[in-house]
Amino acid sequence: MGGYNGYNGYKVNRKEIMIGRRACTSTRHFRRFLTDGDAAILAAAGDGDMSAGFHNVLDSYQILHALGYRPDDCLCCFIGKCEKHNNVD
Repeated sequence: MGGYNGYNGYKVNRKEIMIGRRACTSTRHFRRFLTDGDAAILAAAGDGDMSAGFHNVLDSYQILHALGYRPDDCLCCFIGKCEKHNNVD
């Protein structure tokens, strides 16, 4: 039984509707809704240009990764500004 996908209006089989997409390194287009906060961060990173901000965020992550940062790490601790984890009694 088919239905309409509320996101793009295409008729799809209910079994084909997924929440999110599988991780894939060959992805070229990201169709994600941005919160107002996310859009503001990208705009600030790109001096008002969200596309440039997106590329600047990617560049920043590339540098952090080369320095040893990994997604499971606390970013504040990695850069030495963490108050939450550094206050060990």
